This record gives sequence, C-alpha cells and structure tokens, in this order.
Amino acid sequence: MSGGVLADSFTFTSPNDDDHISKSVFKERCFLSQLEFIKQFELETISAHGDEAFVKYLCRTTKGTSFRNVEYFRFAKGKITAIEVYFGGNL
Repeated sequence: MSGGVLADSFTFTSPNDDDHISKSVFKERCFLSQLEFIKQFELETISAHGDEAFVKYLCRTTKGTSFRNVEYFRFAKGKITAIEVYFGGNL
C-alpha cells in the first residue's frame, strides 16, 4: 500500500496490540512484514456507503494456511484515514 493512499492522519487498529497506531508504525510493523507472509488475497465482499467501507477477504499464506478477515475503512479527500481489522479464524 503506497504512502500516497494513506492520509497523514492515518491510524490502524487490530487485535494484535495495534491501537490507533500511526501511518509510519503501521508501515513498519504491519504492512512490510506481511509481504513475506501473504501469498494471495481473495476479495469476497466489499460494502461501501459514503466515506466508509467494509471488506471481507480470504487470505492464503506462504505457509499454506488460510484465514478470513474483515476490515473497516474510513476515507476523506480521496485517502484512507483509518483501518480497523477484525480477525477471523484459520480455515
């Protein structure tokens, strides 16, 4: 995810002790580490209304496991201002 897509005020929240972390911490802690872990995303559902969207996806890992997550996005002025992740179980 390019830094140009994320608002300067971007925050990220997940059950992994990520409570409204900043864009720079997100890129370092979450995004870059996933490049080696994630093999494929399969988008299953996108539901958008106004400046909010929910995305449900199936994720296949490089270790051969899979899981589903749901992410809640907020947008402003064409940029992502926040993402909240809700983890699903392994399949």
